[in-house]
Parts: sequence; C-alpha cells; structure tokens
Amino acid sequence: QTSEKRKSMTWAQRLKRVFGIDIETCHQCGGVVKIIASIEDPVVITKILSHLNKKMTKLSKFFFRKVEHPLRQVYLNKHNVVAE
Repeated sequence: QTSEKRKSMTWAQRLKRVFGIDIETCHQCGGVVKIIASIEDPVVITKILSHLNKKMTKLSKFFFRKVEHPLRQVYLNKHNVVAE
C-alpha cells in the first residue's frame, strides 16, 4: 500500500480558496507579493486595528467636512468613497 502525502495549504492559499482573497499577488501591478510576517496574537491584532481606526477617524473628520480641500477628492477616489 502506498499512501500519497499531501502538502498542507498555507494560510494564504486557504484565504484564496475559501474567501477568494489573493494576498500573494499585488493588486496594483500583478507582481508577486512576499509575505514577511503573520500576526496571529489577538492582543496585538486588536492594538493595531485600534490604532488604524483612530487614525482613520481623524482622517475622516478632515475629509468628510463640507469644506473643499485639494487632497479631499484624491483621498475619496483612492478609497472608493462617494461623498455627498
């Protein structure tokens, strides 16, 4: 009896297979992306997301005011946001 050994999928391959998220290909140029780290500690993830949320909140207060600013439309276009 011979049994085939199957190579287990990486988490990047699983993301692509299950959710259709391809993190190994650059969405801008189509080049190969080198994964250099995987953050799995929930405490660290929470801290990072909290920091980014605070930063985005400050940016959104600036960019969603009714005042026009030269960078406002660039930001909105980059993040695919439709402003009133």
